[in-house]
Amino acid sequence: MTTSRKEAKRVNLFGVVLPLRFGLASPISSASLVALVALFSGDARADAGLDTGDAGDAAPDGAPAVPTPKIKASVCPEDPKARCERADFTVAKTEKINIDFNFDTGWMPAGSPVQVRFVAFLHGRTRVELSGSLDATWPEPLTLTPKPKAGTGVLAIDDGFELKAQGRFSVTVAGKDYGWTGDLPGIPGVDLSVIQSTTFDPFAWKDKGSPPTVKGETGTITLYKVSLTDKIIPIPGISGGFDLDGAAEFSATYDTLKIGFDELVAKGSVSDVTSTFASTRMLIAPAPSIDTIFTIHGEVSHGVKIHLIPGFYFEILGKKFDLPIADIPVPLPTSTSDWTFDDVAAHVPLPRLEVKPTDVDLGTIPVGRATALTLAVFDLGEAKVVFDADDPTKVATVTTPHMAIEPGLSDAIHAEINPDAPGLIDTTIVITSNDPLSPKQLVHLHGQAAAGAPDAGPLGADEPAVSQSGGCGCRVESSATSAKATTWSLSGAALALVFALRARGRSGARVARSTSRRPR
Repeated sequence: MTTSRKEAKRVNLFGVVLPLRFGLASPISSASLVALVALFSGDARADAGLDTGDAGDAAPDGAPAVPTPKIKASVCPEDPKARCERADFTVAKTEKINIDFNFDTGWMPAGSPVQVRFVAFLHGRTRVELSGSLDATWPEPLTLTPKPKAGTGVLAIDDGFELKAQGRFSVTVAGKDYGWTGDLPGIPGVDLSVIQSTTFDPFAWKDKGSPPTVKGETGTITLYKVSLTDKIIPIPGISGGFDLDGAAEFSATYDTLKIGFDELVAKGSVSDVTSTFASTRMLIAPAPSIDTIFTIHGEVSHGVKIHLIPGFYFEILGKKFDLPIADIPVPLPTSTSDWTFDDVAAHVPLPRLEVKPTDVDLGTIPVGRATALTLAVFDLGEAKVVFDADDPTKVATVTTPHMAIEPGLSDAIHAEINPDAPGLIDTTIVITSNDPLSPKQLVHLHGQAAAGAPDAGPLGADEPAVSQSGGCGCRVESSATSAKATTWSLSGAALALVFALRARGRSGARVARSTSRRPR
């Protein structure tokens, strides 16, 4: 989709309304002419608040998107196992282009007795916007994938130029030589400007199909029209005129070269995202979150072609002369500029699951009676932890097989063991979670089943005193976050992270042997 306002009498030039056409009926002073040229120069535009690199400026095709220098990820809605965090971002950059220079055509046509010369003063600005999301997925290593949002790319241009003209001639009339060189004065009809934009699908990787391109043409417009008399050319009896029609073509293309995770590349843990490699990976520390910075690197190429159509004619003593040129196309070299957007800082919360204990000595438990087991579980991260618990051998039956815990809260896994014959007990509860560092944790259960053994009473403290299921919603300390963490003892005196073995149907208690260790 492209838009153009080249025919409007007044245009919105990146948020500043400027007149596009000036009258031709009255003369203009040299001071006014200088001011007019300065109005459309790069310096004057910068003074008017149109400086480079301010992505918050108004845009040629409506208000620009707001860049997001800091983003925070949240759970990807399509992932039921919550092993994906996503953060949306927008980057935008507005900058003067590298065609702010003067271009001199030289005297044309070569060898002609009547010649003209033009100097073009060019200016221009370009804006590029991109939107997408950064996905962090796991298990380890953590994978970072920038994903584009279709249709959110914007490429916009605001380009134009001003002209100055000179003329000269060397002719012979009635045996007398006449010659003159000087400025061709006139009133500028317009500043040849184009404001256009186009939308595209990010990221527009280089060498992957046709790059997004925006083009604009001004059409042919009269730039100068002035009568030439002996007040301008000091030759008695001379009469004539000079007029100049002009047109301009402007274009710009954008390509993305890479998405760099620069501070991580420096550490040697990840590589750049390119058109070939859609994601990058990084090793993570045992922390509740990660922070990273990424930068989109691209390039913008500009093309300019100016069409000058002069009319230079005069008459001396009844003899007429004119300029034998119809159209002077002036293509300028393509200019390519680095286009690096501002850094985007991303914060990715992670789930961290801690289970206590990870080794349980059951002691001797009775045959034919269910013995209850409670394991304390903790979310030490900044994202919700989701997990499944099961005993593949079915020696223990987990009665809470699917659970989720919000950040900073605790809960309990409940299981039962009901031996049907005497003998050794040796089994493992497998806990599979969305913890990127410990996606699988094991709790080893071992002991003895004996016929006629007394029922086990409470073998430790009750369930966690502060828990998610109890409705408190409080934060509790754990051995991973506090030096004052609860210590597991034979007496079972634990506040938050406890386990207990209970037998149903009989009273009396004895203390079982239990040991625990922190998960890695």
